[in-house]
Amino acid sequence: MKSKHLSIKDLDVVQTNSRDVVIGLEGKKVIEFNGSNFRAFYSTSNIQSNNGVVITHHHRKKNFFGHRLLQMEQKEKFIQFKGHFDDPDDTLFLVKIWVENNEVHMRLENEKYDEIGIAIFCPSSERVMGFGTQFRYLDISNHAFELLAEPHGIGKGNQPITSIDNFISTESNNYITSSPMPLYLTSGGQCAFFFEKTIYWFNVQVDRLDQIIASAKTKCLTCCLIQADSMLEAMKRQTAITGRIHSIPTSAYKPIIKLQGDKEKIDKIIQRVTSLGVQLGAIQLEDWKQFFNTKQSYSDLNLWIKKLNEKNIKVLTHHSCLIPLKDNPSILENKKHLVLNEKGEICKTSIWSHPDKKYAQVNLINQDTYNWYKRQLKEEITKTGFNGWTIEDGEFFPVENNTMNPQTFHSRCFTPYLWLKLNDELNKELNDESHCLTISNFGTLFGNQVNQIYIIANQNPTFDKYNGMKSSINALLTSGISGMAVVGTDIGGSNTFISPLYKLNRDKEILFRWLDYASLTPIFKISDTSRDSSLNYQFYDDEEGYNYFARCAKVHCQLTFYFKELEKIAINSGWPMCRALCLHYPNDEKVYYIHHQFLLGTDLLVFPVCAKKAKNVSVYIPGDKWIDPYTLKEYTHGEYRIPSPLGQFPVLIKSDSPHFDKFLDIFTHN
Repeated sequence: MKSKHLSIKDLDVVQTNSRDVVIGLEGKKVIEFNGSNFRAFYSTSNIQSNNGVVITHHHRKKNFFGHRLLQMEQKEKFIQFKGHFDDPDDTLFLVKIWVENNEVHMRLENEKYDEIGIAIFCPSSERVMGFGTQFRYLDISNHAFELLAEPHGIGKGNQPITSIDNFISTESNNYITSSPMPLYLTSGGQCAFFFEKTIYWFNVQVDRLDQIIASAKTKCLTCCLIQADSMLEAMKRQTAITGRIHSIPTSAYKPIIKLQGDKEKIDKIIQRVTSLGVQLGAIQLEDWKQFFNTKQSYSDLNLWIKKLNEKNIKVLTHHSCLIPLKDNPSILENKKHLVLNEKGEICKTSIWSHPDKKYAQVNLINQDTYNWYKRQLKEEITKTGFNGWTIEDGEFFPVENNTMNPQTFHSRCFTPYLWLKLNDELNKELNDESHCLTISNFGTLFGNQVNQIYIIANQNPTFDKYNGMKSSINALLTSGISGMAVVGTDIGGSNTFISPLYKLNRDKEILFRWLDYASLTPIFKISDTSRDSSLNYQFYDDEEGYNYFARCAKVHCQLTFYFKELEKIAINSGWPMCRALCLHYPNDEKVYYIHHQFLLGTDLLVFPVCAKKAKNVSVYIPGDKWIDPYTLKEYTHGEYRIPSPLGQFPVLIKSDSPHFDKFLDIFTHN
């Protein structure tokens, strides 16, 4: 319902009294200001440090809802309101509304309060989704939560691993995410996103109050408000501003294996995998920790990489903005490049995979440090000959016990974007952008402007909804709704914990089921588990594992034609490759509760098997006609129990797909 060339003159402005203003577009309410939807706070955000990882405790000292409008000005390019909050000091606020990129924007400013917010009208009939990568919920209506970049934890309520995780590294809850985005999309096509890089609090009270309350640690809050005819149209308009992918190297659609160990072990695995007819895209060296810390020497690394490149296999490294302090004593003497506390001491943090080590973070907010670190990484890539890397740990920002002011929150929340931006610039400076493969383990709003591919990492080798396979599917869908078009999953879950009292280990069944599921996503990346143990099953432990991996990898490679087709759509529209059912069947109320199935494009319906020893799985068909490739049975709208033995891909083909015969051949001949 957007005018082709929207201007501020197209907005209908009605002021009914000293408090209430309604702004509409083409007969539909876009913005409503009334006596209760401005919010301003005195607030403090106390920080506790659990091994250096931030835990925030928010306290509002005063809360003022009312306001009085003193002046409304409608000018050629913007509408502006001036008024006072109903507080003892009659604090002045300013609201400005304008059109930019053919969308309505709004900014709320004040000089006194360090946290401000606004309540945005949203009908109770609409479902609300988005907010970046969310692991537990697809429809997040009637939830209240904090949103900032944090290591997402590995427990999320499941015991005893949550308590173990909280003790070792970070406090975990249902909303913590390494890819937070102050952005939401509703089933009715409404979209709003906020520009300030800071901490946010959302209270999605659509059923009770018909509103979504958003507040942020800032004195100036800016948002873009979109009202479209559908969710897909809203996504297209939103990503036109926040960013879309440009192009994906073809090697990204081939299998990527992240391996521990020396060259001899890795060469042996490569030889066996390729002998089974798998065309590998890349291997990643788990034990090469950039220039600061090397577990394996990898003698003649340059020569080895060149030999693998001759086989069309790329070799990837890691880029982290965390530096292990124990292995780099020299960095302690030159700490100007690190995040420091108020006393000038290094802020330290721990990570789950190495709880015995302390890390410091590179202070990317400092431009001199930013340039220095980029030079270090560039020299490393040039010297070694690596063909790409994963971008990791941008969600970390170690702090110590103190109260963070708005500027500190800005630094914390700006770091993920800066880390992606630095790696994008590095890629371009190497003059090899079309061939260099980079994948990020985290995301941020506007991240698509500087990053293309994401992986949902640090999952548990379980089927559960907390941080296991089910949660990874939910994360895949919410990431896509939030604008991350090309997303893969951490096959099999790499987080493990082995102790005499408790074992979180990967077995054969979870790995095989996850391989089936991942073969139907655009990025097929598998890792060794975080802890080396005979209790953790790796695909190369036996011939059955090799053969199962090869079968799934070959199907994934054969789907490259379809991934490239979906890539063009993502470039032009911002639509994700893996899509929640509600994006294409928004009028079916049941699809908002379906977050363990997804559509790959529009032609494949994927239903990963998320239960132990399952022989069949409950599948919801939202509409159209779908064909089981193994039985050729047709399914229409409704819920069915579909056979799901190991060795069959959990997928249905849309009956009128232009690629029906090709899909049928791919799934039945592997």
